[in-house]
Amino acid sequence: MKILITGGSGFIAQRITDLFANVSSNVIYLVSRSIHKDRDERRNIVRCSYNSISTTIQSKKLDLIIHCASATPSNCDDMSIIFDSNINLSFMVSDYINTYKPNWLVFLSSVSVYGNINEDELRFDSEYRQPNKYGLSKLLVEELLKSSCKANKTTYVGLRIPGTVGRDSKGNIISKIANHLCNE
Repeated sequence: MKILITGGSGFIAQRITDLFANVSSNVIYLVSRSIHKDRDERRNIVRCSYNSISTTIQSKKLDLIIHCASATPSNCDDMSIIFDSNINLSFMVSDYINTYKPNWLVFLSSVSVYGNINEDELRFDSEYRQPNKYGLSKLLVEELLKSSCKANKTTYVGLRIPGTVGRDSKGNIISKIANHLCNE
C-alpha cells in the first residue's frame, strides 16, 4: 500500500508516521520543515513547499492519503493566512484526487468548525455557531474533499478532532495548561 501523509512534521502526523514507519516502506511523509533527526532517518521523507505538492507526488499512484497538514492558530497569528493556506493546500489535494483517484482519504479536521460550543456533548450534527476563519476553513475543506472523493469513488473519512495533548504538544490551551502545571 502506498501512503501519503501531509503535515509530517506536525504533532499528530508525527505520531501517525511513527506507526507506519515500522510496517511499511511505501509511505511518503510530506513535510515543509525539518523534524527530529532520529525520526527523519526512519522515513521516506519528501521535503517541499506545499506550493509544489502536485509536482512532488505527481505520477505516484497512492492508495491512501492522510491529510494532516494545516495552518492553525497555534502556528500562525494571521487568520487570513490560515484560511488561505488551508483552502489552497486542500485544492491541491483535491486536484490529486481528481487526477489519480486514490482508494482512501482521511482528513483531520477540527472541532473548531462548530465555533462557539455551548453544549455539554458535541456530536457530528451539532449546530455551527459562528466559527472563526480557521474553523470555517476546515468546514469548507471538508466539503471540498468530500465532493472530490464522491466524484472519484475515493472513500472519505473525516475526523473532527479537538486540541491534542501529549509529549511535545504545544500551541493549544490544553497543552499550555498541562505544560504550566508540569513545570510548577
